Amino acid sequence: MERGIRVLILEGDSEAAQQIRATLEGAPRVIGVSTKSRQDATPLEESEVDVALLDLGGEDNDKKATLRRVLDGSGGIPVLVLLDDVDDSLEREAVQRGAQGCFLRDELTPRTLVRDIHHAIERQRLVEELRRATEELRHLTVVDPLTGLLNRRGFEQALARESSWATREASPSVALVLDLDDLKRVNDTLGHTAGDHVLRETAARIRTILRRTDVVARIGGDEFMALLPRTRPGEGAFIAERIRRSLCDVPIEINGEAERVTASLGVVAVRSESLTLGKLLRESDEALYRSKRAGKNRVTASFAAEDTGDSSGLETWLQREDLVEVVGQRIVRLEDGVPIGYEALIRSRVPGLREPDAFFTACRERGLLTEADTACFERCLEEADKLDPALPLHVNLFPSTLVELGGERVAALMRGRYGGRSFCIELREDEVIGDPAYLAESVHALKNAGILVGFDHIGFGKSGLESLILLEPNIVKIEPRWAGGIARNTSKQREIKRLIRIIESLEAMPVIQGVEHGEDRQALIALGARYGQGYLWDPLSS
Repeated sequence: MERGIRVLILEGDSEAAQQIRATLEGAPRVIGVSTKSRQDATPLEESEVDVALLDLGGEDNDKKATLRRVLDGSGGIPVLVLLDDVDDSLEREAVQRGAQGCFLRDELTPRTLVRDIHHAIERQRLVEELRRATEELRHLTVVDPLTGLLNRRGFEQALARESSWATREASPSVALVLDLDDLKRVNDTLGHTAGDHVLRETAARIRTILRRTDVVARIGGDEFMALLPRTRPGEGAFIAERIRRSLCDVPIEINGEAERVTASLGVVAVRSESLTLGKLLRESDEALYRSKRAGKNRVTASFAAEDTGDSSGLETWLQREDLVEVVGQRIVRLEDGVPIGYEALIRSRVPGLREPDAFFTACRERGLLTEADTACFERCLEEADKLDPALPLHVNLFPSTLVELGGERVAALMRGRYGGRSFCIELREDEVIGDPAYLAESVHALKNAGILVGFDHIGFGKSGLESLILLEPNIVKIEPRWAGGIARNTSKQREIKRLIRIIESLEAMPVIQGVEHGEDRQALIALGARYGQGYLWDPLSS
């Protein structure tokens, strides 16, 4: 006889919770329905229930935090998430943290809800069975006892599983190989115990940066390898650079002394036919050796044109003076349209890659992002004289480029040519990977040189609050999607008003991007916004 199902509704809206409760009571196998606030801090695992419905509709200052708290304390109880609107970022976070599914309130019917509950319980049962079986085997054959990562055998088994997924999904994947540069010196001078500590710390830092869905292993004495499923080549190169900096920027403490450790990495795109350890090693080793030959402590990405979709000869274009054209867009006071600054924007002249996102994506996937970003940055500085010198000039830079060049060098480039002008460096928050602390030194160097720092494309779809608190930018730009149609969208109005309050409480100046219509401008003014930019005033005039 099948056991009855006890359901717990973690409510955000009591009226909605009552509707769900009415839907479930009397449903097949459901023997009990209870409710409590989703803000209740009691871990879900302490509840005597079989499944939980987390209602993320309605007001919540930080839905991601609520989601994480509930899922992290679920203790194996399956959780289904209910949303008011489509939110790709929230859905992705939910699935990555173990939710058994997400569905929209508008699509909710008694039949689909009961079906989803039954499926969630069954999936969770299978997951638990698989977990128990895996735990019984993992320390026997597939785990490196020193680092806790997979060993070669475990990595090969994981590759076999990923190969079937890759074939079905036809999605891009990336492999990276990491080799510590001077582990022999540590072993020879400090002993093998110290060397083992370096290996364990390296594994820990790699795991901190990689996602739960990535596969990582120690495949040799000082060599590590990772497979990043559903990852574009450029994203893989960026993650590899993050790993490299996590090692070289923060020394490892050995016997009370700080020891600087570096690594060389090679990154390659993965094809389904190359998903074996031997083939991946052959394809990635050449990129790794290029990093070693170039002086170690670097990332080399080796992507063919068919991997990146690039046949435009980017390397040649980056040497040309006419690589990009620079256009200036005014940042204005919303009330009267008086300009308070200019943002220098670029348009690539590379055929098929005119828009910045397409251009920089292609550069990243060819391992040329820093070179391209630096070239565009310098070109924007060259155009500074054509814009009003009394107003600050905002110039965009990737966080990875800022770290690579260093804040002092960036400041010197700006001050050396235009010492009397006010500048702002804008960093895209969604390009910050992991803990933003790695940017602190460069950001502080800019501020010490009298250069303003701004964060671009801040929005509720990102997790940028940590960056704002730690790095204390002078200016925060709210991404364009919030301004479009805000005059007729009360949900957007509530969200952007809250976001403006948060930014101002951190003593930064909020600027609304993407203002295109007069009615949206008026709505923003009514919500307390003071500054903005967009096509309404300046459709990218030179």
